[in-house]
Amino acid sequence: MITTDKWVYIHVPRTAGSTFENKVSESWNRNAVADAQHTTVYDLKGNYQNRFIFGFVRNPYTYEWSIWKSHQHWDIFENFDEWCMYRFEGNQEYFYEKFPSRKMELDYGNKLFIRDMSGYFCDENKQSYVSQIYRFEELEESWKEIQKRTEIDVNLVYHERNYAITYRDEYTDYSYDLVSRHRAKDIELFGYDFDGYSGDVPLKFTTDYVGYNYAYTRS
Repeated sequence: MITTDKWVYIHVPRTAGSTFENKVSESWNRNAVADAQHTTVYDLKGNYQNRFIFGFVRNPYTYEWSIWKSHQHWDIFENFDEWCMYRFEGNQEYFYEKFPSRKMELDYGNKLFIRDMSGYFCDENKQSYVSQIYRFEELEESWKEIQKRTEIDVNLVYHERNYAITYRDEYTDYSYDLVSRHRAKDIELFGYDFDGYSGDVPLKFTTDYVGYNYAYTRS
């Protein structure tokens, strides 16, 4: 998250947020404060009136795949199916037994960005409070509008989009079913399907939970 007296950037994981924050920290010479990554509107504790609050969402199918890709260096999960089994099927014990010395990483990975993306934009009343939600898939186009509204004069280039199309090759019926069920709210709310999206991103919605990302695990 980055906060200023005029705008607030909500950093949803795997949506070019680190690139954005680095660019701003390099060039922004006004009163901008970088808070903990992946904090939420809830964490602002009501201190957001009269500010432009914005962030990005992305296709939940590429979202979960991207989280896995960013942690492949762990060398624990043989493929995306195993990652989804671990994340959504409650089979942690299998991996604890297989990798007994990696329990800390496994516990971390089980909670990693498990919340719905919509939850990042909700306040203490579990209601969304946001000025604009952009699509990661329209990053370049959206950035022009963001520059005008925030007066940030930097170019934003993000390279993951160049290889993100490969997610289709790593999904099976099994992983597709798991992600479809466990990311169902974001899929429906933000108008996504496996291949793309349609419609406008809504600004009014509710969530089932609030607070910092790592405090929440699915039951």
